[in-house]
Amino acid sequence: MRQIKIKLKTFRDNRVGQSLTEYAIILAVFVILLLGAIPNFEDRLGNAYLNSEGKVADIPPSPNPSLIPIPSVQPDQYTVTYDANGGTNAPALQIKQGGVDLNFSTEIPIRSAWAFLGWAISKERADNKDLDYLPGALYTQDQSIVLYAAWDPEPPTSYTLRFHVNPPSGKDTQFTDGTILKTTTKQHGVAAAIISDIPVCQDYRFLGWNESSTAETATYTADDIFTDDRDADFYAVWTPVAYTVTYHANGGTGSPPAAETHAAGESVTIRNAALQKTDYQFAGWSTDSQASLVDYKAGSSFKMPRANVDLYAVYMPTEFPYNGSDGTDGSVQSFTAPVDGTYQIQLWGARGGSSCRNGVANGSGRGGYTVINVVLTKGQTIYFAVGGHGANNAFTNMSGANVNPGGWNGGGNGYTDAALEEGSFTSAYREGSGGGGGATAVYTALAGNGQLSSYSGRKGSILGVAGGSSGTNYEGSNGYGGGTRGGNENYGGTQTTGYAFGRGESATGARRIQ
Repeated sequence: MRQIKIKLKTFRDNRVGQSLTEYAIILAVFVILLLGAIPNFEDRLGNAYLNSEGKVADIPPSPNPSLIPIPSVQPDQYTVTYDANGGTNAPALQIKQGGVDLNFSTEIPIRSAWAFLGWAISKERADNKDLDYLPGALYTQDQSIVLYAAWDPEPPTSYTLRFHVNPPSGKDTQFTDGTILKTTTKQHGVAAAIISDIPVCQDYRFLGWNESSTAETATYTADDIFTDDRDADFYAVWTPVAYTVTYHANGGTGSPPAAETHAAGESVTIRNAALQKTDYQFAGWSTDSQASLVDYKAGSSFKMPRANVDLYAVYMPTEFPYNGSDGTDGSVQSFTAPVDGTYQIQLWGARGGSSCRNGVANGSGRGGYTVINVVLTKGQTIYFAVGGHGANNAFTNMSGANVNPGGWNGGGNGYTDAALEEGSFTSAYREGSGGGGGATAVYTALAGNGQLSSYSGRKGSILGVAGGSSGTNYEGSNGYGGGTRGGNENYGGTQTTGYAFGRGESATGARRIQ
């Protein structure tokens, strides 16, 4: 660098005006020489400056990178500075000449995902979207100005709608194609349809969609319209499938319990019912309308299957009358326990036959009566031999003796006298005794033809016996009910005494009146 020496002239003249003029001239010459001596100096802001040592240095970075460095401005010139306000690519600084209108720059700043709205004269106004100028607008004021970009979030062109199967706790839930999430795209400003694909979940019914994962009601169903311009998540809404339990009287009278609904897997308590059926007793319920065994007793429970359930009343017989035709040809009947339990069994032995004397029929004796309690398991079968009624005296006009048969299951025979009756009835009637009644017995197993006489060697199979009555004798004395052994016409039977095991004694023969 060239060395410059400057010698100041001292004015001896005391005139003030002259001195000032001289000093001004000297200063001007100094500046001119200085500029010539420093070739790197540039008369504008933004590139170089003189440091404290008088050397050229770079201008430090501007504290606001969005501002364009301001060049030197001549008198009667004004600056228009653009601040991108969070964006980039702000227009370059403009110089406005005093008295001359200026069009603002038409260049647009850039900000990712934001839309440029225009210019404001302060940052606060820009952030509030209060616009003062648009690009290219005419500026007429003679003063410098800083313009701040105003922005608006730029809306996306499309949105994602996500549909979640939202399974109930512990359930495997999916769409029919095996997926658990489906998505669709909604265009901005265009309504979108809710998907028609329906997820499936065992034991649950799909109600629709809701934007809450815990909702119990649906706000959207298939092909409804969604109009909001936003991303959205939709969750499947489920309700347990309700299956019905229906009770049927199944031939009985009375009202069965009302039908109930239950979800699959839910515990169902069986209801009781006051149902009646002649000669039968209500025992419980079965899923088979023809069943004799009970599937469910009142108070028991079962888990609801994935189907409706029909329950039919099951009845057990309470009466086992003699099932022969004439008291001599009965047969064994069976009973199968519909449920586990203790059963009370009441047994009546059969009546004996009536007698006749002097044309008048005498009443017959009653059979024995026994009550037993038996513990049976469901499906266990026991057998009943119901005694037959002893035959009445023949009471007819005939020659010779007439046998009056005892009832089925051990009743002894009675006889009609071969002689005609005395007195005014001698021409028409005969005297005689009726047949004895048969015993009624219950067994755990069958032996022979089921009559008590077949069990002399199998007494362990006998649960209980009610002996039949003996026939009435011709004098009108009633017979007595026997036990396991029948009695004759003169002796009442007991559980341990009598004629023979399982059989009553017959009359000894015809009795002729003297």
